[in-house]
Parts: sequence; C-alpha cells; structure tokens
Amino acid sequence: MVEKYSGKDTEFFLEASKVLSSTLDFDELLTRIMELTTAAVGAETGSLLLYDERRGGLVFEVALGEKGEQVQGIVIAPGRGISGKVFAQCTPMIVNDTGVDVDFGSEVDHATGFTTHSILCVPLIYRDRTIGVIDVINKSGGRPFDEADQRLMQSLADLTAMAIENSRLYRRAKQEEREKQSLLEVAKRINSVLELDQILDMIGDSMHDVMHYDALAFYLVDPATQNVRHLISRGFDLDQVSTLPLKISDGIVGWCIRHGESAVVPDVWTDPRYHNTRAETRSEIVAPLFIGGQWRGAINLESNRPAAWNLHELDLLKAFAGQVSVTIEKALLYQESIEKKKLEQELSVAFRIQQSLLPQNQPLLPGYDLAGTNISSEMVGGDYYDFITITDNQLGIVISDVSGKGIPAALIMASFRASLLAEIRNNYAIRTIMAKVGNLLRESFESHLFVTAVYGVLDFENRIFTYSNAGHNWPILIREDRSIRFLKEGGLPLCVLGDVIYHERRLQLRSGDILVFYTDGVSEAFNGGGEEFGVERLLSILLSNYELPAQSIIDKIVSAVDDFGGSKSHTDDLTLVVLKVG
Repeated sequence: MVEKYSGKDTEFFLEASKVLSSTLDFDELLTRIMELTTAAVGAETGSLLLYDERRGGLVFEVALGEKGEQVQGIVIAPGRGISGKVFAQCTPMIVNDTGVDVDFGSEVDHATGFTTHSILCVPLIYRDRTIGVIDVINKSGGRPFDEADQRLMQSLADLTAMAIENSRLYRRAKQEEREKQSLLEVAKRINSVLELDQILDMIGDSMHDVMHYDALAFYLVDPATQNVRHLISRGFDLDQVSTLPLKISDGIVGWCIRHGESAVVPDVWTDPRYHNTRAETRSEIVAPLFIGGQWRGAINLESNRPAAWNLHELDLLKAFAGQVSVTIEKALLYQESIEKKKLEQELSVAFRIQQSLLPQNQPLLPGYDLAGTNISSEMVGGDYYDFITITDNQLGIVISDVSGKGIPAALIMASFRASLLAEIRNNYAIRTIMAKVGNLLRESFESHLFVTAVYGVLDFENRIFTYSNAGHNWPILIREDRSIRFLKEGGLPLCVLGDVIYHERRLQLRSGDILVFYTDGVSEAFNGGGEEFGVERLLSILLSNYELPAQSIIDKIVSAVDDFGGSKSHTDDLTLVVLKVG
C-alpha cells in the first residue's frame, strides 16, 4: 500500500531533508532531529535514544525541555518500558493513556518531574539494524496520537537513521584524524624535549582531546622498593594519592604491570582488583609501559561514566603507551647520563686528590734504590703507600690496604693517612703510633671496616729498618745469598678491635738486600680459571730479577700479574714498594 501524504507533509519532508543534510556535527544534528520531530506531530517534548553497546542499553542522546539533562545518566535495557520494547521488537507503539499501560515506566518522569500522558515511539532502523528510538510525548491540546502521526514519525525516523549513521561515519573519521594528529604531535615533541614532566603533561593534554578522561595518572615502578609512584596525575586528590603508596601487587594498575597486559574495566565497582583512590570513578582503562626491557609502569585513565571506553580506545591507549614508554626511557637514560657525567667529574676530582696524597717523586737516598707504584682497580681505591721524612737521616715507609673499593675505601684511606701523619709528629715509637691510629679509625668508622698496614722507619745511615705489621701481607726480605724472610711482627688489622697492643721489630739491613712491600692486588690476583697468582710466583719473579733496579722489578711484577690475569687483572687495587740496599 502506497502511503499518502498531504501537500503540507511533503513540504515538511523537503524541509526535513534539507535540515538533516545541512550538518554533520553529531550533537547539532540530533538536536535538530528532535526539534523537527516534535514540530511534525505537534508534541510538547521528545527524546532520542541510541543503543550503546558498552553500556548495554539505550541512552538519552537528546531530551528536549529544561530538565532534559537530568535523564542523561539513565540507561534503558532492551525490552524494558515502551522505548525498550519498541527497540527490542523493532515495532512502533502508541500509548495515549500511560496510566493504564503496563509497559509504561515512570523512571524518566521521576527524574525530571515531568508528567507523561501519552507517548508515540518509533524505532530508528538503518540497513535492517535498529540503532535506537525516537519518542514524542503529550500531543498539544491533549489530543491523542494517531496512525497518521505514526506514519509521519516513521518516515522521518528513516531519514533520521540515515543522517545519524552518516554523521557517525563523519565523526569517526574526524576522531581517527584527531587521534593520528595527537599521536604525530606527541612523536614530534618526544624528539625535541627531554624534560619528562613537560612531555607527560603535553601527552596528557593530547590524550584528553581524544579519550575524554576524568582522571589520569602515569605510574612508574621503583625497582628498589617495588612501590608504584605517580609521575604525574590529574583528577585525583593529590594529598590522598601521596599518602597511599601503591604496591605493584595493588589494584588494576599493579595487575597490568605484573602481567604486562592492558585492561578495560566497564564498572570498577564489580572488579575485585580495583584499588579505590577516587570515589567518583566508574570505569577504568589501563595500559602497561615497557621500559628498559621490562614492564615498569602504566598509563591509567578513569571516568565518572560507566563503560566509558571500548577496544578501539584501548588500541589508542596502547599507542600512547608506546610513546610514553619511549619518552620515559629517554628521560631516564638522559638523567642517568647526567648523573654518570657528574659522578665521573666527582671521581676525576677524587682521583686527582688521591694521587696528590701519593709520593710525587721517589726519594733519592745515597746507597739505596727506592721505588713504588699504585694501580687502582677503579678510578679511586683504598691502597696507599708513602715515603715520609722523619729526620735528616730517617725515612718513614708505609703501605696499606683498606677493605672495600672505590670512593668509600678512598675516604678511609685518606683518613688513615691523616691520622698516621698526625701521630708520627707526636710519637716516635712505632708500636704507639699504630695503636693510636687504630683507635682513631675505630672511633670514626663502622666496625666491619678495617685497614691493614705496614709502617716502618728506615735509618739509612745505620741501615736499620724498624717496623710494625698491622695484619698486612708480609713484606719480603731477600738477602744477597737469596735467603728469604717475611716481616710478620706487629698485630691485628687496624680498626678491628680497640686498644690493640702492637709490637715492633728492628731489622739490620745489609748490602744487596731487597725489601718488597705489596698489597693483595698482587698475591690474590686471579686468572680465568680461578687460580691465584700467589706468593710463590711473586718470589720467583723477585729471585729471577734480583739484579734489576727497583723500578724495573716493579715493572716485571706488574707485567706478570697482567699476563696471568688477562682480562681479570687488576680486579683489586695493586700497590708495590721495592727497596734495594746498595
């Protein structure tokens, strides 16, 4: 049967077609649709509802009237009420007396304070698919809606459905263009700025333009504590989040980081993983951040609306997460490079200071050949040797080794040197000097730290060497006849116990004697097979190079240790002092 319309109706459809094709702006289009619809049938008001897959029902896109906005949060399930029934059955419905209709639900009237007497509802159908419904309410003058109103409404609904789908396609294309533009803009800024907070703020702005969140946070795991800290956040109570440390085991964010997986949560109230830090939040979307070869953070968006995001937006968030991961990794590497450069500068200063504490020249003693060397396994270390003028005919010789390496060992070494020089000025007895230095160090440092040392005084006119050994590697004395003696007398390492008694020993030197002081960087050097260099190898080198000058003997020892250890040589500080008696 061909439907007949009056000339007035025909003019209306022409005007409606013109209006519906005049804009692709979605919100403007829907408002015009409802204004056309209510005018077409002479209704007091009306509403347009579209099906939302994320929320599982019909939602009010437009509701005319002063209180129309109050129904925006209402979701009508398919089959429920007149609108839900029309949607589910894809059939128009006229109810001219809602007071006696069992299908009528008064939820909307309660929300708005409006009274619905009569209603005409038609489905919006596009290509055999129902996408929503249009309601018109209370025909003016109290008249009933009739079949002519229904035919007019259904014809208008067909035009409307097509216009809505065209507008959706346009909106989707514009949205995708905005998303691409946002991602491109972020990529450009990443390559031009290294201030992390500045970049993340900019990314947060770009994400808000395309994902419309109510709260955002970028999280990063602290490897030391496994706490998840906020890099930046928006929409959260800052006092609350700062006083609630988030563990990697907590919440949807922690779950995503632990598993390296993204998550879309339509309703956080029904998700047992949710860690409540924001009372208004109804839905959440999270993507993990892959930084430095591991999952180390996350982007978290929260919305006050349930089911605010879908899988397409999850893909978009993953794309942002990839850029944020690159941003954070670059910023961390940049920060590490700054800190490394600063540390290198500090180590360079420390190295120069430490080198200034070592002898700058070898003493020239008539009748003696004296040389020493120090090679640190790191830029600075805990080995120390020195030649100290005591009197016109006496020279102090000291070699020491601090437990540990690097800057801590260097600091203790400097403290040992200062204490030793101070006590040398106040005392002549070597055993007293060693005891007092040990007590001073014990007062200044933790008990698990210690210093081994040999300190002796060479009376070079009388060829007497008086020494005390505080737990150090035994110096080696080789006589002209190649007999060997170790210098053991002394006591415990310094700083191990308080008030230790040290012994000293006088040693008469003879022409042709060689006295060798060394640290464990020589004897305890290891090769790739885990074999130790040992004292026996050191003795063999000394005996086979007995005739060489002191510096040449040192060079032979260092070369032998290098050859023995290969890539593992100098894993500990190495120090040598050689004294030859002419």
